[in-house]
Amino acid sequence: MNRINCEAAIKWIIVFVLFVFLGGGSDPLSVLTRLWMTLIEIGLIGVIYLFSQFRTHLKEKDLYV
Repeated sequence: MNRINCEAAIKWIIVFVLFVFLGGGSDPLSVLTRLWMTLIEIGLIGVIYLFSQFRTHLKEKDLYV
């Protein structure tokens, strides 16, 4: 189940990156801005994934309320 979720998340990240980089102009400042936004988005997805894994781990040990 986790492998399927990881593969789906990777596909969405690829779609998001392509959308961000193909959707704008060629201004270098906007390219850097889009790069930072993409990195922040990937970081947020990672934090959400880690939190869900931690929550699942606690549920397995019956520590999660």
